[in-house]
Amino acid sequence: MPYVEEMDEKGEVFRKPDKIDLDLIIKDGVLLIAEIKSSISQGDLSTFLRKAAFYQGKHNVKTDHLVVLSPMVDARDDIRSAVL
Repeated sequence: MPYVEEMDEKGEVFRKPDKIDLDLIIKDGVLLIAEIKSSISQGDLSTFLRKAAFYQGKHNVKTDHLVVLSPMVDARDDIRSAVL
């Protein structure tokens, strides 16, 4: 799985300049942006969505799918329906 690290000079993702890392899956012309974590919270999901939007805007591409893989979803956050 290709790992991409890009610099967000304008601070679009974290509100300050920082490196952005993403996992990309490209097969037969289909682009997926993936987040693989041991656990995920609502904040993690929001960050992932901002990272994906940053990548799509910077490269002028539209992803076919956004994928989050995690065996544990933080029960304190009501994101299970959004993630599943």
